[in-house]
Amino acid sequence: MTWSCRVRYSPILWISGERMKKQGGEGLSRGDLNTGVLQRDYIPLADYAFKGHKPLEQWMQEALPGDDWIFLKEEDWSRKAYQDLKGKYVWSPAPCVPDACLEQLCEVQHIHPESSHVFVCPTLMTYNWQKQLRKLADVQTTVKEGSPIWPVDMLEPVTISLVSPLLSNRPWKMSRTGFVASWESDLQRVYRSCAKTAGRYMREFWVEAWRR
Repeated sequence: MTWSCRVRYSPILWISGERMKKQGGEGLSRGDLNTGVLQRDYIPLADYAFKGHKPLEQWMQEALPGDDWIFLKEEDWSRKAYQDLKGKYVWSPAPCVPDACLEQLCEVQHIHPESSHVFVCPTLMTYNWQKQLRKLADVQTTVKEGSPIWPVDMLEPVTISLVSPLLSNRPWKMSRTGFVASWESDLQRVYRSCAKTAGRYMREFWVEAWRR
């Protein structure tokens, strides 16, 4: 006898209480089955960060030192990102595909250890990519909604992570240096207060990473 089965599953999502209110699902969260509906289309799983808030891309362009950073599109992940040994890339996947994006980013950094990367993604489907990102990134910060570069109407935070070239000597990764230990906490603070200062902090990181 041959058995077959089909397993259906739903992805695990974290959304803010404000989004639940706007989509009408707040009643369900409180156990009121007669109130609220789940409007899946209201959850922007296909909108990458720069599409949701265009000024963030402009801020990123001003904050990153140099004019040779390439803002990758989804079709560039498996081709253009591999072309330059010392390439500088900004990856901005939609919340539904960051695991596929990170797979390519890890591969590029392995093949081209002198490359530099910025990863930007709304913080929604974190269960299938955040652990991998923590291992890869030298700096991982969460910018709360309501900050100067990520307004309150975005409803959920955005993750901004930096992956610098591997160092030529110990400790081999910027994340293990004393510079990052003190600098990262300051960056998290200035994200909440001043966009211009946050941009200056980001430039400081890259200048220090490329100097070593």
